[in-house]
Amino acid sequence: MRQGIGLAIAWGCLTSCENAGAEPVDYFADKTLVDTWINTSSINSKGLSMEAILNIVEGQTQYRFVYVSTRIPIDGKMVIEPGSTESLAQLFSNISSLSNVIFQRHGLKIIVRTPLASAGAPAKVGAIQP
Repeated sequence: MRQGIGLAIAWGCLTSCENAGAEPVDYFADKTLVDTWINTSSINSKGLSMEAILNIVEGQTQYRFVYVSTRIPIDGKMVIEPGSTESLAQLFSNISSLSNVIFQRHGLKIIVRTPLASAGAPAKVGAIQP
């Protein structure tokens, strides 16, 4: 049985832990993110940086992340419940709500960035067609 990753609110002062309603994203609208799972059985329960979490995802999937490390809280710590599995949709949703970043999938690349200033309808996260 699949269990959820428990992300503790452990960002400290790096972020407000709220997305402030800017640019809401529905990761569950992307079937690929819903159907892609990662295994966290090798993770210990200490806080992990976002970079470490992204490295785990890259190591277990075909996806690669693109981001500017000075623009996102890459060193902020989160706690992942070890020994479980989680869909990328749920993982990205949890991280977004804690860190004020969003994920956009473009084929096998996933862009990690801060939300745009203007809020609107939920952004679509499916693959962008040429």
